[in-house]
Amino acid sequence: MATQSDIKLIISDLDGTLLQNKIKTIDPQTITFINKIIDEYKVGFAIASGRNILECLPVVQELNIKPNQDFYIIVCNGAATCNLKTKEYINVRTISNGYLQKFLVFFQQTYPKFKKQSMFQIYRMNKVFNNNDIPEYLTYNSKMLHQILSCASKSYAAGGHARRKIIDLVDTAGIDDCLKIMVYFEDVSDQILFSQIIKKHIDFANFEITSSDKFNVEITAHGASKGEALKSLIAYLHIDFKQTLPIGDGENDVSMLKLSPNSSTLISSTEFVKSFCKHVVDCPQNKFVYEVLKLFFNN
Repeated sequence: MATQSDIKLIISDLDGTLLQNKIKTIDPQTITFINKIIDEYKVGFAIASGRNILECLPVVQELNIKPNQDFYIIVCNGAATCNLKTKEYINVRTISNGYLQKFLVFFQQTYPKFKKQSMFQIYRMNKVFNNNDIPEYLTYNSKMLHQILSCASKSYAAGGHARRKIIDLVDTAGIDDCLKIMVYFEDVSDQILFSQIIKKHIDFANFEITSSDKFNVEITAHGASKGEALKSLIAYLHIDFKQTLPIGDGENDVSMLKLSPNSSTLISSTEFVKSFCKHVVDCPQNKFVYEVLKLFFNN
């Protein structure tokens, strides 16, 4: 097992991992320990989430992250990675206008197959569009399409990669692209059916398709995963996979968990997730991250 001197980057999932399940806050003991590790051991810390940047910022505030600390935010399952200290986007991978239009057509055609209602959300960096914003999202008329495409008005060159400086993380108006599509289902069988259909569809064969629970499907551009975001951070920081400590509990964490020999999960995670992890901890969920960190660092 790696020692505290070996680890240079910790990457933690949010929901079900760093955040307590029901109350969505962080255990105070965990907050204190994370800050100690960052300051005393000079270790970088990253949160990796399906959320967008605005949804992640309250977590940063709760962790009491200081401007001089090495902290990174991976949003929308790896579609974008931000260096909080330098206010720099290290990597951005987006869904182009053309593919967003194809998805809307595909969803309209697939919808009649579902047993119960479903809905989708379109994530951009600082806003989430859903059927409350677009009441006629199933009718596929030009007005609805225009509203949706306002969150995906341009694409980056070189396969969606970009490095962008921003004055303030909240000021993300310059990044309007669609980062993620999330589809919600009332019936688990509909989720399974949709996942099978979209994975076989030729237009979406190269997309990253995963889920954070049994009622949703999450779609991001090719190469937009937590694992690819971890690879980008490793290259950015000039470190090795052996120097990373990924922590997660869900299917959308597997792409990063399988990259490191130090990957850790909770005993209540699925057997599929546990199969990619070196360490499986048996503890209350609210102490999950704290107990993993104790394996590698002296408290």
